[in-house]
Amino acid sequence: MENIEKAPNVPPFVRYCAMLVPTVFDDSLSYYEALCALSNWVQNNLVDVVNNNAEVTEEYIQLTKDLQSYVEHYFENLDVQEEINNKLDEMVANGTFQAILDTYVTGQIQ
Repeated sequence: MENIEKAPNVPPFVRYCAMLVPTVFDDSLSYYEALCALSNWVQNNLVDVVNNNAEVTEEYIQLTKDLQSYVEHYFENLDVQEEINNKLDEMVANGTFQAILDTYVTGQIQ
């Protein structure tokens, strides 16, 4: 993931189509008119989609790097004994530990 570079935004698509006198004299489109229609469609539809996907890809790469960093550094400052002590103190305070102990002791006696 480190070697992926930021995807650049696509610059505005420049088209050099000028509406001229038709080059064909029936209802069909000439090659030039078809090219103008295609470039117009690309300008209106495709460029925005490509730019949006580039932004989403950039955000995905950043979130992946953040997750990787979190996972790599999670256990560096983790004190397991302190976490166990905190959990036992919490269980004693809310009565869960006593309930587990009572169940275990009465199960042994019977």
